[in-house]
Amino acid sequence: MLNARNKLNKTHEQMMKDVYSEIPIYSEEWTNYNPSDPGITILENLMLFELLQYEQLDETSDKVKQKLLKMVGFEPQKGKCARVLLEAKGLKEAVDLPANQKFRLGDMSFETTKEKRLDPCKLIGVYAGKNGEYKDYSYVLDAEITIGAYVFGKTPQVGSEIYFVMNQVPEPQTETIFYVNTATNQLRNPLGEKDRNRFTKIEWECFTEEGFVPINVKDNSEGFLFDGEMRFRMPAQEAVPYEIGNIKGYVFRGRLTKAQYDMPPKLQHVSGFLLEVWQKDTQAIVYPFAKSNTITIRSELMEEGYYKVLCKEEKGSSYRMYEEAWGESGQGRYFTVTHEEPGVFQIHFNKQKYGYAPARLKQAVKVAVYNRQMMYQYYLGEVLGYDDQEIELPKKNLVTDSFCILAMRYDENGEPIYDFVKPNRMQDEELSYYLFENEGKIRILDAGDFIGAKLYLASIAVSDGEDGNIRENNWFEPTGVLAQAATFRNPANGTGGCFMETLEQTRKRYVQDIYKPYTAVCGKDYEELVQTTPGLCIHKVKAIMDYDRNCVEIAVKPHSLERFPVLSPEYRRILSARVEQCRLLSTRVEILQPVYLAIQVKGTIYVKRHYEHCKEEIEDALREELDYISGDQSFGQVVSFDRIFRKLEMLDCVSHVYDLVLTPQNGQLATRQGADIVPKANCLCYPGTLSLEILTRDTH
Repeated sequence: MLNARNKLNKTHEQMMKDVYSEIPIYSEEWTNYNPSDPGITILENLMLFELLQYEQLDETSDKVKQKLLKMVGFEPQKGKCARVLLEAKGLKEAVDLPANQKFRLGDMSFETTKEKRLDPCKLIGVYAGKNGEYKDYSYVLDAEITIGAYVFGKTPQVGSEIYFVMNQVPEPQTETIFYVNTATNQLRNPLGEKDRNRFTKIEWECFTEEGFVPINVKDNSEGFLFDGEMRFRMPAQEAVPYEIGNIKGYVFRGRLTKAQYDMPPKLQHVSGFLLEVWQKDTQAIVYPFAKSNTITIRSELMEEGYYKVLCKEEKGSSYRMYEEAWGESGQGRYFTVTHEEPGVFQIHFNKQKYGYAPARLKQAVKVAVYNRQMMYQYYLGEVLGYDDQEIELPKKNLVTDSFCILAMRYDENGEPIYDFVKPNRMQDEELSYYLFENEGKIRILDAGDFIGAKLYLASIAVSDGEDGNIRENNWFEPTGVLAQAATFRNPANGTGGCFMETLEQTRKRYVQDIYKPYTAVCGKDYEELVQTTPGLCIHKVKAIMDYDRNCVEIAVKPHSLERFPVLSPEYRRILSARVEQCRLLSTRVEILQPVYLAIQVKGTIYVKRHYEHCKEEIEDALREELDYISGDQSFGQVVSFDRIFRKLEMLDCVSHVYDLVLTPQNGQLATRQGADIVPKANCLCYPGTLSLEILTRDTH
């Protein structure tokens, strides 16, 4: 049903023609296709019945399809805001950022999610070394220098150290974020959620009054194998300056305790003290507070002057609306406001003066703040009580976690009471609704005790989905308190942004999963399995079937700085475990080490007059044909004499090839077929000795 094709776009006659065309496949003796034939009558009836079935399938509601997909384990994936890391430039002093601090990039808005103190910390040096000998790699702090640095050398050893030097550090027990860009990241397969780095381990320390003490680090770069962020949690001890190289500053030290690198790490850029922001534009928001006579709100949105204050006056009750007191207000639900600095507001309650105040509860006070547009559009409608009532919202592409409705009813005394209702929650006698975040509407699933209630927006934010996954190195414009304090750039791409998956997209994902092979059958299946092994750098793969042994042999060459790389024991173990899960029960699998064969070339070639560098051009052409290690040639690919001969004669500088001989240096790794060389299945060729006699003569 979930993968049924829509056949209603064909008429009955067209579908019967399709049936007639298939009859000879099943019966050569059936030749009477006239309506008088009983078999044709039966087929017509069956076809009509099939049409009725497809009509019923096409009329299946989205709700039924969604439940069917859920039964097979597929639900629409939720929308997410893109996450971006920002690096401050030019910050002179510490700044306290409010929640929902905005950063603009063109028409897009990015925001913080909580209050944060932004200190003017910055990286001032990167050093690496061992046993007191240090090399300065501080140029990796400059985003415009992209040459990279092998900070642990080209053959990393256990005990090698790297130092991040800073002008100052955050307070103890706080967290800070770094980001590293690597030059070899594009060669390595990404790790899955359950996969971990098996090759390297770096233990990090911070220099304090007690010397170097361990610090907790969540390293998504996996020891500089990938581009990724590093979260450092400052120790409880106070950090103090440390002298290294020719500078003095606060230091994080990383020491290699496991160094089984397949490709040595090459850092291109390091960014420090980054700020997390999410791509969304909050247009109404609710700030919750515990009971207090005075609450402080840090919000740029409050500057527009549209807000509502609601308080709980007893445990388990709904909220009551409070109003701002003007002049000599008498008894009633009132508050006063002071506004002493930009973006900072204080709301005061005085039960002794006005007779009412919030109770001592965790979320006794909620302040709903709106921008101008949302204030004019915040009324949504009334709960009428019929099944699946839908209400349009003023915006589309909403952020579910930032959405909330304010429902207003009347108590037994006829006074208004208010409740904040989040989407997609089911509780007895409570208002329950589903948010269609892409379409910008809600569907009331259960009105509960809220029939007749009036609905208002409480909080709402919109997102640009995948467009928020911006490329690195953009400059952002902060608003409010940060407008003149600093500029910001993102050292890494935005990640995670997407809209909520539609029902049709969920269905397509289900169909793709049906046809996804989970068992390796043919050679391409095994090659794909090996090539995509998480965390490995795989360059070449070739799967060969040995029918005599009923064994699939897989030759693998990893990426490496070495001229003739081989598979480490860890590589072979990982690859064997991966293919073992997907092989046929009756088939054995063997991982083969790559072997390398030099091809010697001897020949006499006549070249044309007036061409320079003829020998170099000819040798380059031969090396391109014979270099299977770095070229596109595969394991065991035949070295074709005719192909090489023709390629040489096609060169502009060559008159003709007088003599050419190709010889494998190791006869055990290849066989001869005429003038061609056939390497073994796990063999890669490379150019050996090139003995060429270059002659020139008049070609006229």
